[in-house]
Amino acid sequence: GTVSSPTIGGSTSGSGIYDINTNAPLTATPSIGYRFVNWTENGVVVSTSSSFNYIAIKDATLQANFVQRFTITASSTAGGSASGSGVYDNGATASLSASALAGYAFQNLTEAGTVVSANPGYSFAVDKDRTLVANFILKFNITAIANTGGTAIGSGSYNSGTVVAL
Repeated sequence: GTVSSPTIGGSTSGSGIYDINTNAPLTATPSIGYRFVNWTENGVVVSTSSSFNYIAIKDATLQANFVQRFTITASSTAGGSASGSGVYDNGATASLSASALAGYAFQNLTEAGTVVSANPGYSFAVDKDRTLVANFILKFNITAIANTGGTAIGSGSYNSGTVVAL
C-alpha cells in the first residue's frame, strides 16, 4: 500500500496486489503548495523520484513524503533594490538583501508597514508566505563654506529629513 505524509501534502497511486518480483509502479503527486521529497519504507528512503517501480518482494507500505512551500516576496521603494524572493520549503532559511542606489540610503525592511529589520541583510526561518519591502531615503551632500575670516562646520552627507546644524 501507499500513504501520504502529511495527508494533505499530496496523493499516491499504485497500491494493489502484485505478484512477487514484479514491478509496482508508484506515483506521488503533490498538492498545490507542497513539494514531493521522497518515498520511504519503514523510515528508510527507497526513492527520491516521484514515480518509480517498486519491486514487490513482500507486503509493504510505502510513504510518499511532502513538504509545504511558501512564497517570499522582497520588493523595494524607489532608491534601491531587494533580492531573496522565491519559493522556499517550510523551515528553510530565506536570506534577503537590500542595496541602495547612488544618492540613497537604506532605511529599513518592513512587512505590512511594521519594521522587521534595520539592517539591509535579513535572514529568517520560513513558516508562511511573506511580503517584505526594503525602504530607502534620499541622501544630500551639504557643503558649508565660510566667507573670508571665518570657519564653517557641518559639511557632510545627510539622509533626507535630517536636521543639520551648520
